[in-house]
Amino acid sequence: YITAALGHARAALAVAPGDARAIELRGIARLDRRVMGLEPAAEVANALLDSAIADLDSVTKVLPRRAAAWEKLSVAYGQRADFVNSSRAAQRAYDADRY
Repeated sequence: YITAALGHARAALAVAPGDARAIELRGIARLDRRVMGLEPAAEVANALLDSAIADLDSVTKVLPRRAAAWEKLSVAYGQRADFVNSSRAAQRAYDADRY
């Protein structure tokens, strides 16, 4: 599903560059690829994490009430062992949608 998600995000961004939901999908797919260990090369896996954080961070700036983006951003920061930002993002996810 990750390859399909990246393809859908790429197609959506070709039609509507800067679309926050397409960027969110791309960020989540990149993060999932990293978390699932589908990229064995550490350098590439770290680049995936960096790009996922950049994507999800940009989404939360445009759509600050997007709980799913905040939650995934929290996971991404956790993968980086940045627990302060992970906790902040988790709190923002909770604030955006307590249920």
